Amino acid sequence: MEEILRQVEGVLRQVEARAPMDPLMAELLPHLRKQATLPGKIRDHYEKLLVTHSTEINGLRGRLGRVEGESAAASNRHQQQLDTQSQYHDYIVTGHQNTEDYLRAKLRKAKVKAKKLEKRMKAYRRVGIDFVFLEGLSGMRS
Repeated sequence: MEEILRQVEGVLRQVEARAPMDPLMAELLPHLRKQATLPGKIRDHYEKLLVTHSTEINGLRGRLGRVEGESAAASNRHQQQLDTQSQYHDYIVTGHQNTEDYLRAKLRKAKVKAKKLEKRMKAYRRVGIDFVFLEGLSGMRS
């Protein structure tokens, strides 16, 4: 990404140098300046989102671990009372399993979101390569 940004800056310098003599380059200059900032903005935006999602995933993993631990502890605690309070035991364990399933589903969704975000980021990186093409275009007008 940094190399692409350096190439874009090089193209901008070439266009700025030719702009006083070439009306076409003068027309292109504002557009190119605007486009030159896009790869950096896109990268920053998606990196920030990826950090947010990875933080959310780690938080969900921690919560899931706590719930699994609580579920195991509740299961052990109530297993001893099973013969006298079987209905109560079933209710408690089922409640914990539902919570556990819910957190697993949230974790799965967060992973899917992060994966989609990574794919989109790769696509934008591929689009960034098009800026190399601009350098070839500016070289053709000499």
